[in-house]
Amino acid sequence: ARAQQLAAQVDEVRAMRLVERHGQAWARCAPLSQAAKELAWTPLLARVALECGSAGTRAGDPKQARAQLVDALRLGLSADEEPLVMEASAELVRVDGQRGFVEQAEQWYAVGAGVAEHAGPSASAARVRLDVALGMVALSQKRFADAVRVLERALAERRGEDDADPQWIMATGMLANALAGLGQKEAPERLARQALERALLQLGEGHPQTAVQTEAVAVVLARTGRPAQAVPVLELALQRRVAALGPTDWRVGQTTTNLAEVQLLAGLSEAAEASARRALEVFSKLPARDVRLANAHIALGEALLAVGRRAEAKASFNAAAEVPTDRKDVRARIELGVALASVDEVKDRAQLVELARKLEPGLVDSPWALAKVRSLLGSGETPERR
Repeated sequence: ARAQQLAAQVDEVRAMRLVERHGQAWARCAPLSQAAKELAWTPLLARVALECGSAGTRAGDPKQARAQLVDALRLGLSADEEPLVMEASAELVRVDGQRGFVEQAEQWYAVGAGVAEHAGPSASAARVRLDVALGMVALSQKRFADAVRVLERALAERRGEDDADPQWIMATGMLANALAGLGQKEAPERLARQALERALLQLGEGHPQTAVQTEAVAVVLARTGRPAQAVPVLELALQRRVAALGPTDWRVGQTTTNLAEVQLLAGLSEAAEASARRALEVFSKLPARDVRLANAHIALGEALLAVGRRAEAKASFNAAAEVPTDRKDVRARIELGVALASVDEVKDRAQLVELARKLEPGLVDSPWALAKVRSLLGSGETPERR
């Protein structure tokens, strides 16, 4: 009877989590975890660890919650709970990818994919979840070709299924972003608007995923050379984030960081500085110091650099360097920022291109990156390709 009561409580936590009430779900977890440990039934312990870990990573405590996800994976493997193992693996891919620990994220993917391969056709939804998580990691690193490959595989797996599925909506928006990163223009905007339209229709304006897809449209506009058009869309995405999650959620901080970067590209340096400082306020209140905090420091450094406040900019880039992450792209942005804060001018286009390649690793002569370097140097002019 006690096991049944606890299982019902776990179901309640999952239901809260699935409607994005992660804070409420996380608040239920401490007593639930203790009760499950006292009962000492492995399948129940694994479920509690999975649901509480998943809620906790979204409630702003990724380090503590990640430990629970690792426990869920370990317990699930010992109890031969394949669906649970695959879901825990996908969550760990997402969490470690977001925190900037990419190699570890890819190892979790290998664990989940191995189980999914053994499970066969019944694991289709789990494979999609794993691929969407891996696509998110690749996209965060600007490995756009890798992201396209993984996300197209995820969408192919779901072909013929209901396109109201949040995983379908998420994968479509991310694919749009990746294609824009590869220099495409029409297809990314079409896909991003399609995902947003589906989110509004099926999930409603107040759903967090609608805010995500609003942001995806803005990112596509910015990446395809239209930052001025992207700014109001990203401001709308931020409004929807705050309405859905509250002003202190880490995802609000992440969107605010993105807003600062796009405002800078649009030549709005003062607004970019204000947005970056707001993002830092959000992240400074969270228990974990990870790549999200580093990105906010970088955004502030870039905004300060664009208006010639080099000493302050360098201090912000150095603060970013103190945040632990193995993300090579983030380290490259910090290195670039420190370099630009230390020189008076970039003398020729060849030097500009070299700096742009540091900003966008893996891309050659990227117009997006060239425009970004121009904005850092205090000019919103996008250099022409010669």
